[in-house]
Amino acid sequence: YEDGNLIENLNDTTSLTYECIKSATGKLVTPLDSEENKMPFIRVDSTIYGSWTAEQLCSVVHCSGARKIWDTLFENGEIVERFSQKDYLVHWHLGSSRMQSLANTDVSAVTTIETESAGTIYTASTSVSDPEIPLDKSKSCIRAHIDLYGWSFRPNLDDQGKTVSIEARFVCNIDFKYPVPKQIMEAQINAWMHSIENLQNYLSQYNCPPYIRRVAGKVKWEAFDAVANYYQVIYTAKHQPSSSYRIKRKETRWCTEIRFHKDMFPHGLDIQVSPETSMQCQVLFDHQTIKIFTANDSVEGKQVSLTLKPLEDDTFDYTTYKYNHVLSKDVKETKIPKENKKYFSSTETQTFEGN
Repeated sequence: YEDGNLIENLNDTTSLTYECIKSATGKLVTPLDSEENKMPFIRVDSTIYGSWTAEQLCSVVHCSGARKIWDTLFENGEIVERFSQKDYLVHWHLGSSRMQSLANTDVSAVTTIETESAGTIYTASTSVSDPEIPLDKSKSCIRAHIDLYGWSFRPNLDDQGKTVSIEARFVCNIDFKYPVPKQIMEAQINAWMHSIENLQNYLSQYNCPPYIRRVAGKVKWEAFDAVANYYQVIYTAKHQPSSSYRIKRKETRWCTEIRFHKDMFPHGLDIQVSPETSMQCQVLFDHQTIKIFTANDSVEGKQVSLTLKPLEDDTFDYTTYKYNHVLSKDVKETKIPKENKKYFSSTETQTFEGN
């Protein structure tokens, strides 16, 4: 596939024929036959209001733990292989638990992400055949095909450069590869025609999930539970960046960077990192960012696990955190042993180091 063509198709209104379009002017739906294998191309254009950034919206689209809530067709998914920080091989499960009469279905696809200099983010997926995602030999799961599943997020900024709204576009089609009853197909089309609305409703209820901004190594596994607010990422550590990275970003210290939304953690963060030795953690609350550093090359090639969940003590505020069971700062002096005072610094930027 050519990722450039995928991205271009998101803005192409001529070569693709959209049978279903929803925008501010209304919705057009072409009548369906009694049974259809293939859902026609649909396009939804809408505005998402608020201070959400294009990057945050893109992270919600790619987070399986979030998508299984706002997307009625999506059961689960995983990133099977990360070719880079913007290109993935993905496996999606499209089940029938919420859409009755749909067979157990999966999709093997490649996904790409692209950002324009003006801040617009595009992400698009298309089906591929890959030995890493073999067909179900028992034939209990049907392999569907998508020509294009994509989103674009264009920010509208105020005079101070802050996001006030996002112009969102959603484009997709799917061939289920088996006859789907008309009423079921229409129900799914209707659900996907409300995708942007569902996305905004998810953000209103759950906020933006944590996501990887960059990684010092290679991600092996990532998971998020939206109900429990539990996030985990496991990656193979790389202590030193490549020479090309050092040339491009001389001022930046090499690290793994996780973004979070403070409203998900109103009483603070419970951060656990393994291994505990030779690791450093920095929390920047102004930027809602966690940075994980390797202190020396003894961690090179080892698996690093980071878990993130809310602190449960409601007497804390969002600028509190525990790092590997040690409480930050003197938010509640009665709970902080004197021997731990050496760890504390400013609330705005706080750092913990392993041995």
